[in-house]
Amino acid sequence: MFEWSSRQAFLEQGAGFCLFRGEEMVSHSISVLAGAGELEIGIGTEQPYRRRGFALLTASAFVELCLARGLTPIWGRFPGNVTSYTLAKRRGFEDGLLFPICFWEERG
Repeated sequence: MFEWSSRQAFLEQGAGFCLFRGEEMVSHSISVLAGAGELEIGIGTEQPYRRRGFALLTASAFVELCLARGLTPIWGRFPGNVTSYTLAKRRGFEDGLLFPICFWEERG
């Protein structure tokens, strides 16, 4: 799903919550980046299960775990991602804590 150097690295430094229906994972909130006492959240919900509050549920568990561990949860989002912005606001993040995501691609 997201890249970590190893499963062990994720288990030691990351965090995550998944919601299942039977064997099917329908929603998740996991750390995509970690460092300097911060964990950045990555969220996803499968199309048939959207708009049911599942992302808010897993995101809330993620944030509460970060706070319990003394870590700062970070919510990055792509510009124009209204769904992410709305969910972040519902979870209590302020505008100043919403960071746009920048990325680049190296071609060899």
